[in-house]
Amino acid sequence: MDAEAPVRTVRIEIAPRAIFYVLGAIAAVWLAFKLTPVLIVITVALVIVGTIDPLVAILEKRGFRRGRALTTVFVILATGFALLMVLAIPPLVTQFAQVLQDAPGLRDDLVEWLEQYAWAQSLSKQLASADMDFASGAGTML
Repeated sequence: MDAEAPVRTVRIEIAPRAIFYVLGAIAAVWLAFKLTPVLIVITVALVIVGTIDPLVAILEKRGFRRGRALTTVFVILATGFALLMVLAIPPLVTQFAQVLQDAPGLRDDLVEWLEQYAWAQSLSKQLASADMDFASGAGTML
């Protein structure tokens, strides 16, 4: 009796609605990646609005119109930021110039420290032969 076993077929059906959901999800992810810069700008704008709105509301209660209150708050914030930059940039430039002057000595200290370890011998040799004459040209950039 050589009866053949019946062939079983498995049928998989995917509903059109499921295909649309998958395609919609893929499109949403693709769109989110493409619009990332826009979403970041919108997020930052909303944070700024949420920060500034209470100050504007206080000025509005004191009789300022909304436009004048916004302008006042932005002028105050811009002045504060400019003052911060005026106070912070000169010390940063001074510290950067000091780091440039100290770089050869710091490099020598690092080479001396690395020479203690066998695994760092090649790195210490490369570091010792590195040209550290960028401090002389840095003055022309500042």
